[in-house]
Amino acid sequence: MDRNTPEAMVYDLIPDELKALRQWVCYRIEDRNGIPTKIPYRTDKVGRGNAKTNDPATWHTFDEVLEAAAKPANRFDGIGFVLSESDPYVFVDLDHVVNDGEMEPWALEMIGRIGSYTEFSRSGTGIHIVTRAKKPGPRCRTHSRPQFEIYDDVRLVVFTGRLWPGSPTEINGAQEAVSEIYFDVFGENPQNVPPKESTKNVRPVGKSDPALIEEALSATNGEKFGRLWNGNIGEYNGDASAADMALCCMLAYWTDKDPARMDRLFRESGLMRDKWDESRGPKTYGQITIDAANGIVKETYADHTGKRKRRAKRDAGVAKTQTRPVEGLPAIRADCQDLRSVTGQCWEAIASANNPPRYFRYIGLPSRLEKDDDGMLVPRELTPDRLRHELARVANWVSGEQDESAKPPVDVVRDVLATPNPPLPVLARITDVPVFAPDGSLSMAEGYHAAGQTYRMSRAGLKIPDIPSAPSSGEVDAAKSLILDMISEFPFVDEADRAHAVGLLLLPFVRDLIDGPTPNHLVEAPQAGTGKGLLADVLLTPACGKQVSTISEARDDDEWRKRITAQLRSARTVVLLDNVTRPLNSGALASALTATVWEDRILGKSENLHIPVRCVWVTTANNPTMTTEIARRCIRIRLDAKVDRPWFRDGFRQKKLRGWALANRGELVGAALTLVQAWVCAGMPASETKPLGSYEQWTAIVGGILQHVGVPRFLSNLLEFYEQADIEGTMWRQLVEAWSEKFGQERVGVNDLFDLALELDVFDFGKGGERSQRTAFGRRLSRQRDRVIGENRIIAAGKSKRASQWMLVPTSDLFSGRVNIENIGEHSPSSPHAPAHTHACAHACVDEGENVHSGSLCSPDESAPASSMPGYEEF
Repeated sequence: MDRNTPEAMVYDLIPDELKALRQWVCYRIEDRNGIPTKIPYRTDKVGRGNAKTNDPATWHTFDEVLEAAAKPANRFDGIGFVLSESDPYVFVDLDHVVNDGEMEPWALEMIGRIGSYTEFSRSGTGIHIVTRAKKPGPRCRTHSRPQFEIYDDVRLVVFTGRLWPGSPTEINGAQEAVSEIYFDVFGENPQNVPPKESTKNVRPVGKSDPALIEEALSATNGEKFGRLWNGNIGEYNGDASAADMALCCMLAYWTDKDPARMDRLFRESGLMRDKWDESRGPKTYGQITIDAANGIVKETYADHTGKRKRRAKRDAGVAKTQTRPVEGLPAIRADCQDLRSVTGQCWEAIASANNPPRYFRYIGLPSRLEKDDDGMLVPRELTPDRLRHELARVANWVSGEQDESAKPPVDVVRDVLATPNPPLPVLARITDVPVFAPDGSLSMAEGYHAAGQTYRMSRAGLKIPDIPSAPSSGEVDAAKSLILDMISEFPFVDEADRAHAVGLLLLPFVRDLIDGPTPNHLVEAPQAGTGKGLLADVLLTPACGKQVSTISEARDDDEWRKRITAQLRSARTVVLLDNVTRPLNSGALASALTATVWEDRILGKSENLHIPVRCVWVTTANNPTMTTEIARRCIRIRLDAKVDRPWFRDGFRQKKLRGWALANRGELVGAALTLVQAWVCAGMPASETKPLGSYEQWTAIVGGILQHVGVPRFLSNLLEFYEQADIEGTMWRQLVEAWSEKFGQERVGVNDLFDLALELDVFDFGKGGERSQRTAFGRRLSRQRDRVIGENRIIAAGKSKRASQWMLVPTSDLFSGRVNIENIGEHSPSSPHAPAHTHACAHACVDEGENVHSGSLCSPDESAPASSMPGYEEF
């Protein structure tokens, strides 16, 4: 399979939407007329059956070709995808643009403009881009730009799966970019046909070259002629010579077998290449091909001229149709040159049509609401193509003295999009249920709600009971009982886990009340089958129904960033990170969990997106581990069935809980709204629980609701959770404990601590040599500088023989004022294990009762031993 391939293929990275289509073939690289050519093959007729790019019966599924290509006996060189008219894809092929790992600037700029799935070619010197668009004209390649080719039909596309660094892993739409690039390469006229004929260039057969080509393109076989004229040889399985002959036969027909004119026209086509003028004895390759074509063709255009004239006369009486204007829409002149005036009229027409609202400003961009394949609303940016579509429907466009129908001009479309602060309502998120606005108000109506900047569109059949404006204690108890009864058979470890589960169910309804971030709700268990996924589903069913967006864990921070951006850009109510198996260690994820606005660069542009973070974060995992930065951003919802193979449990009162939750969704929504409404009527009292760092408003509101309705133990299991999940913190705690026992308050070097860490065997030092491991450990230790762990603080203590020294200082000494940490290390001791300090030493100590760090350490009467502080304050 990889006989000639420079690098191994990585087919698992090919987009899933392509894998799902039955448009795959295998191929071999074979010599055709001295040129290595990729020949497609069927997998059900290996060795004796070519696949055809115009015959779907010869195509296969992705799994079938993958299996066939993996068998050495088949001698396949790889797999490919066949572009067809029925799919929405455009394939851009950039040849010989990567040299010594460096991309040619024009190609790099093109990749950024398209912003879709991009991979290396087989040779590693070319680039393939797949995007969702339509080729705006018939041309595929041109002699003036041999490195660029573009196809959208009847073409074998070879895939390697070797992604260009930073490329999206999905196929994105890029119609505007594709159109602009196409016209940049082939010129403004997509047919690449010169202007209409004039008396100066009339040729034999009564038509000029441009007029003749134009008529050939509009003939019955015009599509085939157009593909050949523009250099598309997909129908000929890559055989360029066969394509040359086919075009010459057509030119023979249209030129009445005029060799000079055929040669002149062929040189203007996309098939023209240096081979045309290569000598083949007394004649060139081109002359031989023309002679052969003239021998094949029997009838020419001149033979049929009479028939065409009679047909034209018959059709001359057909009247032109005029598009009728739509009543009630304003009229805008497409030929008006006052751009300011026309743009203003466009915005007036949009505003008039935007009642009720369907156009919004979302993440700062003009957007419209569209339904996805599941019928749910999603915001889509108004690109030039989409805006032109909308402008053509909110106004009647006219031009000329007779006010003939016209199209919205492209320059007007661009000027409308360039309007700063477009006059559109702002959209923050889309909901499926009523939610509370930031002022505490609740609207049950569907549509846009300006107070919360939300849009509600409920599923058909969702019936929510009336919500009392001032719920009684009996109504509150009934609502709470319904929710608690639904989750009563889940094996929560303690009451705190149950409280956090109820808080998760309520959070989507009060998210707009919280002016700040919300933590990640970690639904965990000791083993699979305990019910984590089911619990997450039923807790999110009231707010989301079946529409819960899930993402899988990413391999690196760059991939995390892309996935987070994609989810937030879709205005999802919930982002569910499902079934995590690796330790959570992502700076991008940690940042998103405490962000109110997520910022990310738009691929291919020097612009940034600013997306409000209004989602609810949920993660499911079995005994997850994570870094300190992730752990402090999570709250725990732990289940433990305390049995082997918990999925075999039975005897549940509700055997199909998911179905029950969906069937009773309206009642569950009513219960959640009732509990929140009762809290609002009570004056929205804040929780008395100590706030979780970075999530003070979330603590006050969600904790306040749970406290008011009588759900206890909110945030009472944090210390236990941090001890179990914070693998990074646990490693450093063990090291600091052993450090304190062995060295006390002596100054020690990195090597001493590295040897101690090796003895403990709790750190993962990687696969490098000992020297690189010691260096890496030193960097990790530097990141712990001034951190308090347990009852000690890690302090940088100067250098000894150019080696960094470290020491532990009891926090009791810091708070009492007996140690000035700013002066530690000013005088490096001669021995790495010199005493850390004495009250009489040369280090500048401060008197009892004096603040050590102005503004950062409390005075002695405010201090307290570290052991008495809540564990989550360390983070």
